Amino acid sequence: MNRKKLSRWILGLLIFAFFLLLGLAYLAVKMSGPTPRDFDAITWRSHPFHLGLRDETRLSMVDDLVQSRILIGKTKDEVQAVLGEPSDEPEYFRDWDMKYLLGPERGFFRIDSEWLLIKLTDHNVVREVQIGRD
Repeated sequence: MNRKKLSRWILGLLIFAFFLLLGLAYLAVKMSGPTPRDFDAITWRSHPFHLGLRDETRLSMVDDLVQSRILIGKTKDEVQAVLGEPSDEPEYFRDWDMKYLLGPERGFFRIDSEWLLIKLTDHNVVREVQIGRD
């Protein structure tokens, strides 16, 4: 094999390896994290997140909880009856009235934490719910 063909073959192999690794990294990100499941208040309350434990129950249900919009229009007391006591973390998300720590962020590099964030009206009624990362 002459030098030119060998160079092209090596370049082709390197490009193939690059895209193979890129594809594998994409799959790893997509597959990491808990399997999504329907929200269940009893299960949610019985699985609070604690540092050091790898319980991703709340992370697996939070998307269904947010998309269902079942918290919108509920009072603060009704939310606490469904979700339990909120986190008392004062530093993060100061603009939000209620915060629930869910656990390490979903994805390949799990550096930050995910939170369920709830904003209330002046009458303590839920007006906005979303997931945030610190």
